[in-house]
Parts: sequence; C-alpha cells; structure tokens
Amino acid sequence: MRAFVSSATWVFVLGAFLMWFANHSAAGWIATTLGADPLLAWFLAVLAVAAIPLAFVAGLILSREGYAFTALSWRERLRFQTMTAPDWRAALIAVGAVALGSTPIAVLLYSIYGPEALEPPFMGTIPLEPDRLWLLLAWFPFWIVNILGEEILWRGIVQPRQEKIYGSRAWMINAAGWGIFHIAFGWKLLVMLIPILIVLPWTVQKTANSWTGIFIHAVLNGPSFIAVSLGLF
Repeated sequence: MRAFVSSATWVFVLGAFLMWFANHSAAGWIATTLGADPLLAWFLAVLAVAAIPLAFVAGLILSREGYAFTALSWRERLRFQTMTAPDWRAALIAVGAVALGSTPIAVLLYSIYGPEALEPPFMGTIPLEPDRLWLLLAWFPFWIVNILGEEILWRGIVQPRQEKIYGSRAWMINAAGWGIFHIAFGWKLLVMLIPILIVLPWTVQKTANSWTGIFIHAVLNGPSFIAVSLGLF
C-alpha cells in the first residue's frame, strides 16, 4: 500500500472515478440542461470533470516534489527530451505493433456488436451525419488537450515515480493503471485497447522519453476516431 501511494498509482483510480462520473452523469446532464449534442456534451464533461481536476492533481504532485512547470522540469522530471533516431524508431515500431494487435480485435468486436463496440453510447450517435460533421472541429482541440493531459500525467509524472519503486516492472503497473482509467468506457473498448495499454508504457520506459508516448497515443487515437466518425470503419 505504501508503494501504491508513493508511486502515485492511486491517481489512476481517481481518474477512473472522474471518468465514470463524466461519462455516466455529467455528459447526460450537460446534454439535457444545455441542449448540447451528446458528443459535444461528452467533450465538455470530460474536460470539466476529469481533465481539469487531474491537471490540478498533476501540479500538486510536482509541487510536493519541489518542481514547477519550467523548461528544466519539463525535460528532466517529466522526461520530454528531444526525440532521437532510436526514439523515433521505437515509437514507429510501437505504432505498428499496436495497429497489428488492435485491428483484428476491433474487427471482431465490430462484427459481433456493431459500431457501439468501438465508441460507447454515451458519446452520441456515430458515425456522424452530414449535419453533425462540425463536431470534428470541436473534437480537434479536445483531442490535443486529451492526449497532452493524459501523457503528461500518466507517463511524464506518474511513470517515473513508478520506475523508482517497481524498476523494470513499472511499465506493467502503469499499463494496469491506465486500463483501470478506461474502465468507464466498457469492457469491449477496454479489450480493444489492450495492445496500446501494454505497448505504450513499455516504449516510454524503454526510451525514457515521454514524447514517444504522445506520438504513439496521438497517431493511433486521432485517425481511428475520425475513421469511426466518418463511418469508414
């Protein structure tokens, strides 16, 4: 338990509770009260209920460690280093590995359960009809904030703490915690995410560079959401 607290692994559990509330309560309230499109309501709920509180927690953890959000702490504490050729190679291999692992799982789930297997129903109807394509414009800044926020917290702040305590097994602890964070999305999406849940933390630990995590996360998350939204998958 002491290691659990010291490594900040508990933040994944907190994040899971916040995401559950955002998905299953706040998003519906915003859609009903403000008359917002369900997908836009979900964007707003995640930002307000999960992203902002977790950003505060990230700042609190760094503050307790004696760090501030400076260029030095960005490079040395959060490990956002300049990408080297080996880093790019590792990141590209990771993207390929996740794609190879996730695609057959996604195809199987889609064939059995339909589109809702890839995107939970509380996000709104997908694929988007022509009159709702404007939501992709709202999604783009949400996508950037979401990727940066998750990777700064999970890989930049939490994973280095885990590595100090769990050593070579830290990526496994990080992967399990990241899986807990995604429980609110349902078991189907969680199963499809298993490859990235494993490969991304392992690659970040191998390269000791948090930019590799952002690259992998962004490259896989963005195009897949657009493809599903446009009905291409």
